[in-house]
Amino acid sequence: MIMAMRTLYQKCKLVHGDLSEYNILYFEGHLYIIDVSQSVDLDHPHGLDFLREDCVHVSDFFKKHGVAVMTIRELFDFIVDPSITDESMDSYLEEVQQKILARGDVISQDLYLCRTENETRSPADKRAARKENRKKVKEEKREARKTKVPKAVKKKKKKLAKAKKYRIAHGNPILSLPKSLTRSDSGCSLIEQGLKPRPMLKPSRINLDREEETTHSEVPEIKIPCSGLCAQIEKLVVCKRYLEALELFEIIECEGSYDLTKSTYDALVNACIGSKSIRGVKRVFNYMMDSGFEPDHYMRNRVLLMHVKCGMMIDARKLFDEMPKRNLISWSMMIAGVVDLGDYVEAFRLFLTLWEEFSGAGSRVFATMIRAASGLELVFPGRQLHSCALKVGVDDNIFVSCALIDMYSKCGSIDDARCVFEEMPEKTTVAWNTIIAGYAFHGHSEEALDMYYEMQDSGAKMDQFTFSMIISVCARLASLEHAKQAHAGLVRHGYGLDIVAAGIIETLKRKGFRMLPVCTWTQIKKQPHVFLSADKNHIQMKESHRICGDCHNAIKLIAMVTRREIIVRDASRFHRFKDGNCSCGDYW
Repeated sequence: MIMAMRTLYQKCKLVHGDLSEYNILYFEGHLYIIDVSQSVDLDHPHGLDFLREDCVHVSDFFKKHGVAVMTIRELFDFIVDPSITDESMDSYLEEVQQKILARGDVISQDLYLCRTENETRSPADKRAARKENRKKVKEEKREARKTKVPKAVKKKKKKLAKAKKYRIAHGNPILSLPKSLTRSDSGCSLIEQGLKPRPMLKPSRINLDREEETTHSEVPEIKIPCSGLCAQIEKLVVCKRYLEALELFEIIECEGSYDLTKSTYDALVNACIGSKSIRGVKRVFNYMMDSGFEPDHYMRNRVLLMHVKCGMMIDARKLFDEMPKRNLISWSMMIAGVVDLGDYVEAFRLFLTLWEEFSGAGSRVFATMIRAASGLELVFPGRQLHSCALKVGVDDNIFVSCALIDMYSKCGSIDDARCVFEEMPEKTTVAWNTIIAGYAFHGHSEEALDMYYEMQDSGAKMDQFTFSMIISVCARLASLEHAKQAHAGLVRHGYGLDIVAAGIIETLKRKGFRMLPVCTWTQIKKQPHVFLSADKNHIQMKESHRICGDCHNAIKLIAMVTRREIIVRDASRFHRFKDGNCSCGDYW
């Protein structure tokens, strides 16, 4: 190695500059130095510094592997000394070897290159050794696989150990239970009784003389009561400790087949809904089916609700289609799940089937379907739903009325929204907030302020959304006086700006708010046509979030010349153009 370094310096007139074990290759008894393209000439101002770094790296590598090496100074002088010729090379290295012996360093058999036993063998021997080594490694892996415990077995053992530990530590229950639930007449706890191992069934003797043979499947399966654990699970669910309830259910699932009651299954359904655990839904449903539990209509609806709330709509639709009897609650849950998923067209198909079967619907179904109409941004199906609600007599329901106000506001008919609001027998906070948001969305900031003051006079309770909308309305009007009044009301009701913002964000998260792609839509012969950004099915349209200034001025002139009212919507609000003016007040 040191001869190669000297040759590179003396004959090639180069300094490597990055010489280390990573740039040295050894093959069949020869050294190959790579990455020479970044070497520098001897005239480089830092050439000697680079050479010294190369000496340090090479010496450290061989010293780390037990080779007695020169000092950095001796190696540096050997490389740069021009007085050392080829004839005096051996005598010079002999002197260096004597110096190393005098220092007490261990000398390798080869001072210039430390070769291992593998390096001194022939290529054929090396290949044979590598083949033998690979064979040995395969044998070791095969033996390890034989003795390795599968993950499923480890998990099963862990659950069994957990269940055993729970049975032993019955004196420290998860929740404190009454004595009537923890002790029976025999003096032992019900938890101990519920966790007794399932008794082994003796196979019945087969009588060949009889025409009908008794098989093992005819032996009745014994169901073990599990009242102690069931009570624990129900208490955990009441305390909203859903994950702990599901962990306790794992003990029942691991120990064997236990007879769970209807109330326990109902509690497990609540635990799955509260924790949003898809894995828990599958485990509870599979255990219910495997244990032979026959759910009634109430439990079928509960299982359907569990799948819908956890977002498992494919399984929910399968359960819905397989239900022997479906009532209005079943239809309501399925339609609500489809609407939450954003498939509004499928929701209308389900609603038409429901209408044909029952010739009516409840207020919850109408409120959900009106929300689907507002999602389609089409006023025509919304008005049809409004007329159906009038026929059924649920138009005065608070939820239906608020949904109608929201639908008309989002579909560009704020006058109809105001009519629905005025006809409400009881105006709640949600109704006031919805109509104020509708006016603000249409750019009618003054009308929104008037509704806010009417809400104050009526004595209705104001929440975070009320003040957040009024603050945005005051910002659009650039009215300092109204802003101060809104701020005073905000402080008077005990809200801060941070509380308002946090409340809005938390509500949006709870409602599953998500960003939708930018789109443009139109209606031709009562058929909606939606143009999404990067849409390949229609003519490609340039993505736009808000109406531009040129288009805004052009539409104002068109409305003035044609003497018509033109309604245009962008990502911010509705723009009503009439008599050369816009409802936004040229503030967009």
